[in-house]
Amino acid sequence: MPKLTDTQLMLLSKATQQDGLLVIPANLKGAAATKVVKPLLAHGLVKEVPSKPDTPAWRRDETEGQSYALVITRDGRRAINAEDAGEEPDPPKPAPKAKRPAKAAAQKSAKSTRASEPRAGSKLALVIKLLTAARGATLDAIVKATGWLPHTTRAALTGLRKRGYRIEKEKRTDGQTAYRIVGGSKKAARKSRKAG
Repeated sequence: MPKLTDTQLMLLSKATQQDGLLVIPANLKGAAATKVVKPLLAHGLVKEVPSKPDTPAWRRDETEGQSYALVITRDGRRAINAEDAGEEPDPPKPAPKAKRPAKAAAQKSAKSTRASEPRAGSKLALVIKLLTAARGATLDAIVKATGWLPHTTRAALTGLRKRGYRIEKEKRTDGQTAYRIVGGSKKAARKSRKAG
């Protein structure tokens, strides 16, 4: 068992009183927060879970566009002698899946692309509509249309690439850079054009 600092012990103790949620105090920021949390993660005393809108996030992955919260694990409860007698153990980690034949993998990929199409009327659907226009759209135009910050907009473009959209970047004659969808989920692109 690792030797825990007073701060780490306090955070784990408070987590047991907050439905297992580890909340980083406001006075613990940046590198200091990371220095406290990383050993807890490394020893399995806490784990990262995708955060919900009402859950305080400890970090945000801009490339995935996902925020993560920290929850105490059973080992974390044991470390501070706070394990309940009737508590369920942490679920075992799933075994790695066997490799699928190429055809099955292609079918799964097609299904996941269909499932990952944005909801009609959402901001992401609006971005797709802007990017499917003949001239595409500049980052500034997408920011203005969605109300997002530039880094959020760039993360959304990365997310679309991960969903299978092929996005090209081209320099216009006026010097601005435009982004345009040239491939990917055609079904979603057609829906976006019809919605507008």
